[in-house]
Amino acid sequence: MLNIMDKTILIEKVNTLFYEIIDELKDIDKETREYNLIVPEFSRLKLRGIRSKPIKKQEYSTFIFHNIDSLRKFAGFQELLEYIESNCELKSEIIHHLIEELFKWILDNCREKVCINKIRKFIDLFYEDLLNKLVKFSIKEYFIGISLEDESYKIDEDLIIRKANSFDFECKDMGEYESELRKYPFHFPPVILKYKYTAARNIESYTDYSRPSELFKELDFIDWAFLLFRSVPIFRVKTVSKIKSLFKRGTISEGFISMRTGETYFINKDNVEDLKNTIRIFKRPEIGEIFEITKKKPNHINIALNRYRNALFFAENIPQKIVSLISCLEALLSEGGPELKRRLSQRVSIVLKSIGYDPLDVYEEINTAYRIRNNYSHGTTIDLKSSIKKDVNEFLKNITEYTRLCFLISMQIKPIKNKKEYLKLIDISLLDENSYSEFANLITENCIIFKD
Repeated sequence: MLNIMDKTILIEKVNTLFYEIIDELKDIDKETREYNLIVPEFSRLKLRGIRSKPIKKQEYSTFIFHNIDSLRKFAGFQELLEYIESNCELKSEIIHHLIEELFKWILDNCREKVCINKIRKFIDLFYEDLLNKLVKFSIKEYFIGISLEDESYKIDEDLIIRKANSFDFECKDMGEYESELRKYPFHFPPVILKYKYTAARNIESYTDYSRPSELFKELDFIDWAFLLFRSVPIFRVKTVSKIKSLFKRGTISEGFISMRTGETYFINKDNVEDLKNTIRIFKRPEIGEIFEITKKKPNHINIALNRYRNALFFAENIPQKIVSLISCLEALLSEGGPELKRRLSQRVSIVLKSIGYDPLDVYEEINTAYRIRNNYSHGTTIDLKSSIKKDVNEFLKNITEYTRLCFLISMQIKPIKNKKEYLKLIDISLLDENSYSEFANLITENCIIFKD
């Protein structure tokens, strides 16, 4: 916490030290740096070509001032340090680290020429870091498996989804660009999810500051909402995280890479409100609590989610997908015991009847899927066409959709009824019309569901 920190005085003292360094750099020969800036040009989902823009820069070599010891020899450094220490209660090593980071940022961005606007931007970050203010994160995630009708959609105040543009893929050389391009075999460009998050600092671990657990949880919920909005596998290929602080310049992490298909789902002005509501489901405190408990003791919802993801991302063929989907339904709607196939098929059919599906059609398809699952699990060769007796891809799409819907319903019912109570109500609904009406009302009043 600061006593009194005058920002104008702080800017003046930073500038004094900066121009002392610049005066010394003028006596050092500039280095020549050359590279080609690679920029893809595309429209919709097709790569139209690339632009290669030669870049040649005459730059100062500023790395010699990238540590605190190299700054101490300047008179301006001591004046800046004394002013901060007399008005700030941060630990001395943190102040030193902040000054060191500030001048790394400034000098790295002024190698070619002095840019006053950039200097001011970094001083603003420096000032906020000294004040120990809330830190802001800017997250950019690259997804394939989603297409947008319009250029962008605002999901809420902190979340936007948009089409990618050329500047999202600028690379310094062709090798880097080709490596980037290989991540998008079926969809190029991907869509970009931009998310803003604000978090409090922990002053004791100031220099080790990284993305807080709450942010990871928020990102997981958003990813799951996109995954469960439609029964199509979407892939987070890359995450770029930028922090408005001098401590972190930004990080890049690769997303989950697994079995890829050319499938995609389409977001437009007619269904974007449904997507917003799906995300709101996962942001409910009672839903968040389900997944918090999971970390300590797995529950049927988390187990089912893992099996659903296995079906979409990791299954190598259609029978494997069906095995994982049936396993997901078992986690949601089974407690073991005799007649598993018949009981599971009945329960899935009555759940989906409550949201408008024909229970007989659902029963027959789940029954068939369970038979395929049993045969495949026991090593029996399966002729899918003769087993399914309809279009195989359509059948798989139906089973995936049934599983997605049962998961969303079970997840939203979990805070109201435990699994045992829920299954008991389903079983009674099979026998009694009044009980079915009670069950259907429970689903209608407490669940937000969007069919694919």
